[in-house]
Amino acid sequence: MSRNTNLMLLLLLPLAAAPSFVDAYRAVIPASFWMSVRDVHVSDGYEGRSPKLEVDREIKKSFTASWIAEVHAKQENGKFATVCTGNGENLYKPEDSLPQSLDLDWWTYPERCNLGVGTYRVFTVWNVEPHNYPAKRVENTSNTFQIAKPPFG
Repeated sequence: MSRNTNLMLLLLLPLAAAPSFVDAYRAVIPASFWMSVRDVHVSDGYEGRSPKLEVDREIKKSFTASWIAEVHAKQENGKFATVCTGNGENLYKPEDSLPQSLDLDWWTYPERCNLGVGTYRVFTVWNVEPHNYPAKRVENTSNTFQIAKPPFG
C-alpha cells in the first residue's frame, strides 16, 4: 500500500468507529433520563371497591412507552401470584400529569381488578421507547396493601 492509502485509512478509521460509539453512548443512558418513578403507593381498601393510588413520578422528556401493571395476591406460602393484569401504550410528556383522583382501576385500565379480601401489591413495568435511542425499562413494586370486607355491607 502506498503512503497516501495508509494515511486515508487512518483518517477514515475514526469515521467508521463513530456510529458504534454513538450507539454505545445511547445504550448507556439510563431510563431515568426520560422518566423516574419513585413510589407507587396503594391504600388499603374494601372488597368490591377500587383502592386509591398515589404515584410519585417525574416525566423529564417526551417518549412513548408500552406498560404492564400486574396485581399480585399474597398466597398462604408467603409468595405472591398474579391475579390481574392491565397493559397498554401511552405517550408521555413533561407537561402531562396523572388524574387527581387515581385508583387501581385507572392504573390497570382497561382491566378492572375486582379484588377479594387479602393482601396485595402492584408491579408495574414501562418499556420506554425514546426516539433514536434503544428501549429502556422502568420497574416499580408498590407497597403491600390490604383489602378487607366492607364494615357495613
